This record gives sequence, structure tokens and C-alpha cells, in this order.
Amino acid sequence: MSVRDTAVIAAPETRAADGRPELQGVKLLLPVWGRRHLDLFLEASLSSLLWPGNLPALAGALPCEFVVMTGSDEVATLVAHPNWLLLERVCPARIVIIDDLISDASYAVTVTMAYAQAIRATGPAMLDTGFLFLVADFLFADGALAAVLDRLRGGASGVLAGNFQVSAEAVARSWPGGSIAADTPMAPRRLLRWSLDHLHSATRSAIVNESYRRDSSANRLFWRVDGATLLGRFYLLHMIAIRPDVGEFTIGAACDYSFIPELCPSGRVEVLSDSDAYFVTELQAGAGLDAAPARALDPRRVAADLSRWTTVRHRDNARHTLVFHAGDVPARLPEIRAEADATIAAIARHLSATPQPHRDHPYWIGGVALRRATTGRGDPVPGWRLRGAATRLWWRMRLSAFGRPPDVRPWHPRWPDFAIARSRLRHSGAVLILSDEPGSFALWASRFAASSTSLRRAPLDLPAQERQIGAAGPFDHGLVVLPEQEAGDASRLVAVLGPGLKPDGEIIILLIKDLRDDPALLDPAGLAAIECDLHQTGWAMQSSTQSAGPVRRAIQQVLLDTLRTLRGGARPVAILAFFACGVLAFLSFACNQIAVLVPAQRRPVSYSSAVFVLRRSTAEIGRFAAPGSTGG
Repeated sequence: MSVRDTAVIAAPETRAADGRPELQGVKLLLPVWGRRHLDLFLEASLSSLLWPGNLPALAGALPCEFVVMTGSDEVATLVAHPNWLLLERVCPARIVIIDDLISDASYAVTVTMAYAQAIRATGPAMLDTGFLFLVADFLFADGALAAVLDRLRGGASGVLAGNFQVSAEAVARSWPGGSIAADTPMAPRRLLRWSLDHLHSATRSAIVNESYRRDSSANRLFWRVDGATLLGRFYLLHMIAIRPDVGEFTIGAACDYSFIPELCPSGRVEVLSDSDAYFVTELQAGAGLDAAPARALDPRRVAADLSRWTTVRHRDNARHTLVFHAGDVPARLPEIRAEADATIAAIARHLSATPQPHRDHPYWIGGVALRRATTGRGDPVPGWRLRGAATRLWWRMRLSAFGRPPDVRPWHPRWPDFAIARSRLRHSGAVLILSDEPGSFALWASRFAASSTSLRRAPLDLPAQERQIGAAGPFDHGLVVLPEQEAGDASRLVAVLGPGLKPDGEIIILLIKDLRDDPALLDPAGLAAIECDLHQTGWAMQSSTQSAGPVRRAIQQVLLDTLRTLRGGARPVAILAFFACGVLAFLSFACNQIAVLVPAQRRPVSYSSAVFVLRRSTAEIGRFAAPGSTGG
């Protein structure tokens, strides 16, 4: 008998193994906003949720409700999609608007607040409800949710699971029919085989015995057993389901840091460790493999990173071995498990003696501080616990002194990357900005632009984007902020922006690695490709690259490492780091001024960003103005 069958036919009149009454219902919670994530949910994740062993299995066993928490702008797209209509036939579906919670800069804070708000809204019934915490880019194998329900009905208060990442673009390239359909379910082994064939670079670079890269995040590590099997050891596991033990709880960290210890104090927590029972793959954009060479894992380096954020629960998670296999478990699995055990033990010897707290976690305090800085809003919701006064003070000082991209001071490491765009938009009439962080760019533009409208990019629905732009009215300047991995959208966005541009207006495309503080570098090959692509549009174009020389990068890296010390280091060390930041900020300011005043020659050097200015005619575009030293 399969796990799915067991979950569906378990007798509801019996009591769970711990003596608690049987579950009375299930709520599936999904926070999703932004067109990219909404499309992934509607076209891929929701299709897999509709497979027989997932939502239909839950709805056939218990009263079930699907709750989507989203922005008001997304509702029309959501309810009109065919998969949403199919969902409503399976179980009741409800939409909750969370405009007041959404923030560009603190995804973890928004998701955590949305989940917790939905749990609390259930009232006393939360103790008899199983909450499933969904993510928009998860693709569920058929039977995955039935396996989760089986654990909850068996007495578990919490269920943890791990997954790995695959290329989101591979769905269109290789899925049967070019899309994921609700009526073509895939069993765990079949989906896993497909996933292994399309691993994302983030997963490939975390395989310790094959292609590990030292800059990989250590929150999940993998070992290759054979061509059809991966072994995983996870510090960060996803709380896929919780039946709360308590009706009152405190949130002082992100959901995957705090929900299990807060809502499951009984310790009745199960880890789903065999992909035959539960398999989920995570769709991530951009699949290019990092060109950096593979290196042996350094336990000291990994432990230093883990010590900054791991709680007691995270360190306990790593004891569990997760096996992802597309065929029968190979005979050499014990050998690889022993290798993984030795690596985890070596890392453990170098971890800090005291784990981070799951209340007042320094990352949570920082996330709330970023939310305030980019939205102007206060605490998430009334009554939330947020202490850690010293850590909050460090974050306030950091954001006040340096800002956060794009709204940064002239001595911030990323200031030169926004200098040209800022100088061209200053006091320049109507400005339209398309980016992945419209709130952050709206705040940034408000400091210098005469009039600005900031919209979220919708790369998967350009007609809808064009309608948005048309409604915004004619504009003098259009700024498109593109992450490097989506540079291929540049020429299409020029066509979309054109109709909304005034006759003498211009389009500015800012190509940048990402909007984190880190001084990331562009791929020269990608830079050349986008320039060639834009030349084909027929628009007159002028381009400029922002050099990221070794001296500037070295100073920036030291400054950022010092700033990170303020986030959660020992207080005497943090005080010294604060004073060191003053000296480093002066050096960074000098390097920034040199970087923007001395144009980078197009040669094989490192670039942190590139700007392309386009006009309809071959008329003179004008020289890039020197941005000066005023932050914005």
C-alpha cells in the first residue's frame, strides 16, 4: 500500500498516537507577490498541487482550505487563471490581501508575518488544524502532501523536509508538452530523475564530493552517491507542516528559524528523509554554472558562516540524512553516509559554542530594520516581540550611515553602480522605473527626480506590462533595472517601453548583478551579448561600464565584512568594528569618486554594473554627466 493510500483511508475516529484528538481540518498557506513568482505558482506549482496525491488527497480526507496571501494588484491575474478555477473545484480557496506586509528588501519578514497572521486568524481552532506552509516555486511530486498529512495524523506536531533547486527555464525546454499540466501527475522517482538532469548551479556547487565551491551557502550540503542518487545534510529544513501545540507564540526570527521551536515545544517533530515518500523540487531562475573551480570543503570556513545564523534546531537538523533517489537505493549509500557524517562532525567541532537564539535572532532584527528603511513602516504588526536593543541600534546606525541599495550614501560600496542613472534622472521630468524592487526604487527616486512612477517588472507577461506603462502616461525617462541573469529581456523591454516614451525621451537600462550590499561582478560575455542585442533594436545607444578594480573591491570587501561584524558579533568586537568603519568609509568614498570620474575603458577587466542609454533617433544622446558626490 502506498503512503498516499494510507493517508487517505486512515480512520478519522481514532485518536493520534500522542492522545490528542484527530485533526479537524487542514489549511494550506501561500504568500506570493510579484508577477514572476505568481506565474511560477500558477503555471507550475499549482499544477503539481492538483495532482491526485496532493490537494485532492487532503481534501478527500479532511476539511481543507487553500489561502493565498498576495498583493491587491495580483488578484485579477490569480482568479482568472484556469488552474485557479480547477483549484476551487477541489477545495475552498480564499485570497487575503497583504499590501501592508509586503516589502522588497525583507522577503523573510513578509513571509513570516503572513504565515503567522494566518495562523492567529484561525483562533482556538489552530490547535486542531494542520497548517501546510507552501512556497510559490515548489514543484510537488504526486503523493508528497498525502505523506505530510500521514505524519500529522500519526501524531507529529511538526514536519520538516528538504529539497534542492533546479533550473526554472528547464520546464519550458524539457517538460512534456512544454508546460506542467494538472492532469499529468509525476511520481517521486520520475520527477526526481528530471530534476537531477536539470540541477541549478546553486545545487551543483553544493555537492561536496563533486563540484563544491567555497562560496556556496552551507545551509544545505550534498554528496553524489551515483548518477541517480544524492545524499543531503541540511542545516536549514523547511517546516512543511505544523499542528500547533500552543495557542500563544512569539515570533522573533524568520519562520524556518522560529516556527518549530515556538509552535512545537513538545518536540514531536519528524523529518521526511526519503524522496520516495516526499519529494519537492524548487524552481530557480538562472542555471549557469559558476566558473569558479571546485575546492575541498573547509570545515572552519563553513562553521564560521553557520555560527552567524544557526540555532539549536538548525544544528540538530544536520544530524538527519536525506536521500534523494530516482531508482533503488545504491549499495554504496552507507559509505557516502559515513563520509557525510565525518564532514558534519568536522564542521561541528568549529561551530561557536553558543547557537543563535530563535527569539531576537540578529538576522530577524536586521530584516525588520531593512523593512523600515525601505517602506517607512514601523513594527510588522502590533504586539510582535522585537528586542535585542543593541543589535537594533547597530542596524539603525548602519542604515543611517550607509543606506541600502539603491538608496545609498556616496561611501557605500555600491554607490558608483547607481551614479549615472541617478545623474540622468535628476530633475528630469516624468520618470518610469521598472525593477524587481519597486518600493525601494520609489524611495530612491523620490530624493532627486521631479516625478516618478515605480512598477514591478513582469518579464513573463509583457502585454500586461505594456498596459501598465500606458496607464502611467507618457514619460521623459524610462529606467529598467535588470539583474544579470535576465539580461536577455532587455531588447523586449525596449519595445514595450517605446510607446510610453515622449518623442525626445530616453530609456536607461541598468545591468547589475543584484541589489545586495556585496560588490558582485558582471560576466563579460553576458555584457557583450546584451550590447549586441540592444544594437539590433535600431535605437541609438550609448553605453558605459562601471569598473570594479582590485583596490576598490578589496576595500569594499573589508568594509562589508566589518559591517557584518556589527550584525551579531561580541559587543567589544562590534565597537571596534564601528570605529574601523569610519576609516574604511573614507577610503571607499575615495575609490567611488575615482570610479565614477575616470571612465572605464572597454577591456578585459572586472565590471560591477553597466548602463545603456537609448533614444529613437541617431541624434546625440549626450555625454554621461559626472554624478558628483551627493548621495541619493
